[in-house]
Amino acid sequence: MTATTAPRPARRLPRKPAQATPATVARQPRLFTYARISSKKQETGTGIARQDAYAEKWAAENGFVLDRELRLEDLGLSGYHGDHVRRGALGRFLDAFDAGDVLPGEGLALESLDRLSRQEPVFAREHFDRLVRGGIRIITTSDGKEFSLAAYREDKTRSLWAELVFMRANEESETKSRGARSALKTHCENWQKGARGFLVGSPRMFSEAKGRITRGTDPWWTLYDPATNSIRLVDQGAAAVRRLVALYMQGNGALVIARRMKEEGFEIGDGTGKHWNTFQVQRTLESRALIGEKVFEIEGQEYALEGYYPPILKPDEWDALRLFWKNREVPRANADVPPILTANGVAFCGSCGHPLIASNQYKSRAKSGRVFIRRLRCGHSIKKDGACRCEVDSVLAAPIERAVLTFCGEQSNLDRLFRSDASANPAAEKLEAKRTEAVSLQAKIARYEERLEDEDDPLTKTERKVLRDTETALERVTAEVQELEREARVGTHQKVSTAKEWSALQKRVLDLDPDARMKARKLLADTFERIDLYMHPDPKADKSAPVHVRLRSTQGAMIGLAVDRRTGDIVGELSKVPSPEKLTEAKHTSRAPRKR
Repeated sequence: MTATTAPRPARRLPRKPAQATPATVARQPRLFTYARISSKKQETGTGIARQDAYAEKWAAENGFVLDRELRLEDLGLSGYHGDHVRRGALGRFLDAFDAGDVLPGEGLALESLDRLSRQEPVFAREHFDRLVRGGIRIITTSDGKEFSLAAYREDKTRSLWAELVFMRANEESETKSRGARSALKTHCENWQKGARGFLVGSPRMFSEAKGRITRGTDPWWTLYDPATNSIRLVDQGAAAVRRLVALYMQGNGALVIARRMKEEGFEIGDGTGKHWNTFQVQRTLESRALIGEKVFEIEGQEYALEGYYPPILKPDEWDALRLFWKNREVPRANADVPPILTANGVAFCGSCGHPLIASNQYKSRAKSGRVFIRRLRCGHSIKKDGACRCEVDSVLAAPIERAVLTFCGEQSNLDRLFRSDASANPAAEKLEAKRTEAVSLQAKIARYEERLEDEDDPLTKTERKVLRDTETALERVTAEVQELEREARVGTHQKVSTAKEWSALQKRVLDLDPDARMKARKLLADTFERIDLYMHPDPKADKSAPVHVRLRSTQGAMIGLAVDRRTGDIVGELSKVPSPEKLTEAKHTSRAPRKR
C-alpha cells in the first residue's frame, strides 16, 4: 500500500502562558530531541541513548540548552502511514511551532531524517521544509549533519541530500509493506483453502519477558496458548461479551451498556486497564470475531477466515444481532424511564402516518408528591407551522401502554396476532417480490449476453451501458434477497411471546421499573410491525371519546381496539380497521396550526 496520506494542515493551538522572558528578548535557544520507534524490537536497542548523548554534546558545543522536560517520543507509530504526525509527538511539536511555543533559531535533534518521515517524499518534505523555512535547525545525530537555512547557504547540495534520504526511506518502507501484504494474503488464501495450524497476524498472548499481555491483532476476549498452538476464549472476557450482547438485545444504548457493565463488575480484558466506553461497546458488537471470523482487507479485497477464533455466538444469534442493529431507527434507551411505544419505530399517528414522539414532564400532586407523566404526540404537529389533521394535541402514554399490555396478556389474543397466514406476512411478500425482480434481471442479462457473440446484431454503445447497469442492479437485488432470507431465518428461530410473559411484566412496567420496561419494549418490537394511534378518530364526537388503536403484527394480522383515554380500559374492538394502503396515501393537512 503506497503511503499517500495528505500533508497535515497546520493547527493553531492556544499559546501557553508566558513563564519566561518574551520571545523578543534574547535567550539561550533550546534543543529538542525526537525519537520514533516503529517496532517492538527497536525498543531494546541503544539508538535513543546514543542520540541523547550526541544531542547533549552538540548543545554544549553550539550554545544550546537541551530541553529535558519535553522529550518527543513516538513509540509504535508508523512514519510510513503518517500516524506520528496525525496523533503522535511530532504532530504536537508542529502544533507548538505553529503556535509560537517553539521559536526560530531553536533546534530539533533526531537520529536520521527517516525518523522524521517515511511517507512519499512530497509529503515528507512538507513537514521538513516547514520547519527549516521557519528557522528551526534540524540535527541528525547518526552523521552529524545540520539542515537549516544557514547550512543550505554553505552547501547547496544539502537540500538534495534530504530529498534522497526521504526517497530511500519511502522506497524501503514500500518494499517491506508490499512483502508483508503478499505474505498476509498468502496466509489468508491458504486458510480459506483449508490449511490450519498457523497464525495470521500478531496473536494476543502473555509475554513472560514483559510480565503482561501483548494485545496483537486479536480481540480482547481471546488468548493465544503456545503450548497447544491454538487460540482460546478467556472465561471472564467471554462472559462479559455475552452480557454485553444481552443488554444490547434488550434495547439498551451504548452509554447505558457501558455504565451497566462497569456496575456489574465486568472488565475489558485487554491488559491496559481501560474502562468501558461507548466506542468499546460498539466495536465489540460489530466484530465478526463473535462468530469466530478474523477479517482482513488487503488491496481492496476482504478475506474472512472462518473458524479462526472459538465462536461466542451461534450463526442465528449473529443474524439476530445484525438484524437488530440494522433496524434500530431511534436512539437506544438512555432515559431513567425507558419509553415503550415510541422507542422501536413502530408507533405512528393514525391520522397522518407520522411517527409518534413522547414528551416527558414531572408534576407535583398534593397526595402523591412528584409524579412522572409521559404524553404521546404526533411528531408532525410539533414542527414549526406544522399541524396534524387530528384535533387532539396528545394523549397520556400510560393508558395506551396498559391497554396493549392487557390485550397481549391473553393467549387467545396473541394467537390471533400470530395466525399462520403467509399471504399477509409483509416480510414474506417483500422477499418474494425481490426474488421475482432478480429472476427478471437475470433474464434480461441473458438476452443481452446472447447478442454479445452475435456478429450480425451486435450491441450498441447504449445497450452495453444498459447491460452494465442491469448487472449492477442484479448484484444489489441479490444482496437484498440474501439479507431478507437472513431475516426470515431469524424470524423462524425467534420464539413467539406468551401471555404469561406479558402478564408478568404489566405491573412492573406501569410502576416505571426500567428493566421491566426494557423487556416489554423488546416483546413489543418482536410482536408488532406497526401500531397506529387515532387520538381523535371521530371529529363529531367529544374529545374525551375513546382512542382507536390499530395493531398490526409481524405476521400481518390487524386488530383494532377502542381504548378509554383516561383509564386504559379496552371498551371494545373495532369492526372496521383502516387498511395500510389507505394510511400510506394519507397526507399532512395544510391548515394553520392551532393557537395554544
